[in-house]
Amino acid sequence: MERSAIVSLLRKYQSGELTAAERAELQKWANRHPANQALVERAADATWLSQALSDYDQVLNDDHSTAAQLTQHITGRIDLLSAKPAKLRKWLPYAAAAILAVAIGTWFYTGTEPLPPLGPEFTDIPPGGNRATLTLASGQTIALSDAHEGIVLRKDSAVYNDGTILALPPSDTLVLTTPKGGTYQITLSDGSKIWLNAASTLKYPSRFSGEIRQVEFSGEGYFEIERDSRKPFRVISKGQQVEVLGTAFNLSAYPDDEIIRTTLLSGKVQVIRDSHTGTTESTVLSPSEQALNTKSHLRKEAVDPNREIAWRDGVFTFRQEKLGDIMRKVARWYDVEVEFQDDVINRTFSGTVSRYATISEVLGTLSLTDRVQFDVQNRTIRVKSK
Repeated sequence: MERSAIVSLLRKYQSGELTAAERAELQKWANRHPANQALVERAADATWLSQALSDYDQVLNDDHSTAAQLTQHITGRIDLLSAKPAKLRKWLPYAAAAILAVAIGTWFYTGTEPLPPLGPEFTDIPPGGNRATLTLASGQTIALSDAHEGIVLRKDSAVYNDGTILALPPSDTLVLTTPKGGTYQITLSDGSKIWLNAASTLKYPSRFSGEIRQVEFSGEGYFEIERDSRKPFRVISKGQQVEVLGTAFNLSAYPDDEIIRTTLLSGKVQVIRDSHTGTTESTVLSPSEQALNTKSHLRKEAVDPNREIAWRDGVFTFRQEKLGDIMRKVARWYDVEVEFQDDVINRTFSGTVSRYATISEVLGTLSLTDRVQFDVQNRTIRVKSK
């Protein structure tokens, strides 16, 4: 079925104008794949579908070059059914964006297009999960339970989020580390909460003392800091400091990324850039602003903060993002190695896909743009142009 016909049927379904024959036709298409059925079910949300189809009309009325540019980006499967239901509503705007890309892009799933082959000996790889290790000052390591999403620090112990007590030997300093394919949440002694993305490290004291609450961080994390005007909170990462009182922000500071990104959701923070020459730059962020710390300078820009914390709620979302950057995120979450065999690394894509999907679903989505292909052997992904 042509995508224009599906959009037309969805419009009529929303307005209640479907004939019996059209309803049967739409149901037949929905039965071809769970993703199709999900889209039909979401069409009952009038606000969501109206916005999605309004965007579709606007782009079709734009000049040809704009539409052509958009078709170069990944369509993004509307694959949010596997996301946690309580958080799904938050991502309806991204599902709407995915409909837009589908409507004018290079692919609309009809249940007839098989996923491209991913290698002769391909074995699917599941997504990451709750995995972390706690290291004490003595060097002792404790593998945290993967049956829990996080822990809460107490005076001489930690408590999992279901109340299960984890006894800890005395230790002034602790290090929480998530591996590739791991994520975990921690509540510090002052009540501040931090969510760690894959391949991240947080070094913190068992109890805060002195005039500054200070932690060291590497990787990506979402911070909700308890306000205490007498004790500002400081996050030290490679090349910068973040000074806060009480606020929520996302920090992406992986050692292998060229840019440190600090995104503010609420409150106010000061980002201070440390340079190898000893000079410093600083900027103050307001909500919906992001500081970009590069090798040469510090700048800020307006962003959609919900897009930046998509990972915390189980969603990959990309907007004109280089494939090299996308695949670094995929590698961290699925614990795989990535090799690029030509210049495809700098091509840009946009789209949305659940982080609860398997590796084949993520790579299959990218493959369907007809611009890139993958070969997977064991846990190594080789990427090249089609």
